[in-house]
Amino acid sequence: MYYSLTGTLRAKGEDPTSGDGFCALECGGVAYQLLCSPKTLGQLPELGEPCALFTRLLVRPDALILVGFHGRDERDLFHLLQGANGVGGRRPSASSTNSPSRKSWRPW
Repeated sequence: MYYSLTGTLRAKGEDPTSGDGFCALECGGVAYQLLCSPKTLGQLPELGEPCALFTRLLVRPDALILVGFHGRDERDLFHLLQGANGVGGRRPSASSTNSPSRKSWRPW
């Protein structure tokens, strides 16, 4: 649905509640919150600078999740992995398989 977003970077970091990496990208007066991989977070510009990210919208029964990627290749790989059996966005990370929590969800 969304191919990419271009605008001004307003926030970036780790959500203190969930532990997920995120950024906020303001485009045309609307700020979009995007989940981001550590790789993408490390490649973001300084706050207030122009920024462009490729995106993928994840539709879940309880949420619409916009994921941002620095490069098209990273986004395309994520898209392929979403279709692989047992690799989808809600698979817990290996380090947290014994304690289910929101923090265990990683889209990469």
